[in-house]
Amino acid sequence: MNHHLIVMAMLCVGALVASRALGVDQFDESKAGTFTLPDPLVLENGQRVTDADAWFTERRPEIYNFFETNFYGRVPPRPAGETFEVRDNDSSALDGKAIRKQITVHLSGKSDGPNIDVLMYLPAKSPKPAPVFLCLSFMPLQQINADPGIKLMDGWDTKNKKRAAADESLVAECSIVPGRMRENIKRVIRWISCG
Repeated sequence: MNHHLIVMAMLCVGALVASRALGVDQFDESKAGTFTLPDPLVLENGQRVTDADAWFTERRPEIYNFFETNFYGRVPPRPAGETFEVRDNDSSALDGKAIRKQITVHLSGKSDGPNIDVLMYLPAKSPKPAPVFLCLSFMPLQQINADPGIKLMDGWDTKNKKRAAADESLVAECSIVPGRMRENIKRVIRWISCG
């Protein structure tokens, strides 16, 4: 199963690399040209990955390095004063199917300093440990899901190019997307609950 996910990720990366190599986003397949995707199970030196040890000690670090160098950059070290504040822990979210946690990561340890808000859904009735569904967004978290329990957050006003205070109008303005997203989140919760 994991190999299938890795291959799919590599195919997506290959398609992205190919489109960037052309210099423009390409939506017409007939104009895309040819591109051979790299084999995810071949090391940069040309040797094949033949066992789990080679994957974890050689190929996986190569792929991580590729993403760090070409896409995402390196993760900075944890801030010295970082603290976590659980602002919500609702065990009846999404019609009782999920546990919703809202966590604020205070990067400087100060409540008025820079922070990151995290929205997390866990299956409420999973018979065994299950993966977490973690929602990260550059937009206010109330835009991820139309869950009325999500705390209102400030957002970025693209029209006026400034931070906009959270209010009910932000929720109404964002209600175009969340209906579908809410169903997708429910579907994921149901899927990971079943194991």
